[in-house]
Amino acid sequence: MADTSKPVGTVALTGGTGFVGSHLLRRLVDGGWRVRALTRRDGGLPFEDAAVTPVMGDLASPEALTQLVLGAD
Repeated sequence: MADTSKPVGTVALTGGTGFVGSHLLRRLVDGGWRVRALTRRDGGLPFEDAAVTPVMGDLASPEALTQLVLGAD
């Protein structure tokens, strides 16, 4: 588990529920990043962590994409 007291920054991630994306999500969190992950269903991410914020929506939703990238590094 990463030390979230001093995060590296914030990453906006799509595809976090897929094979590659779920591994990337874990590596980002382990590396100290905060992650906003786009998901189409509640509880759809592979694990829960204080550093991960799910954003409900999909790539066709301008509102969800705006929320996903707002303030991301």
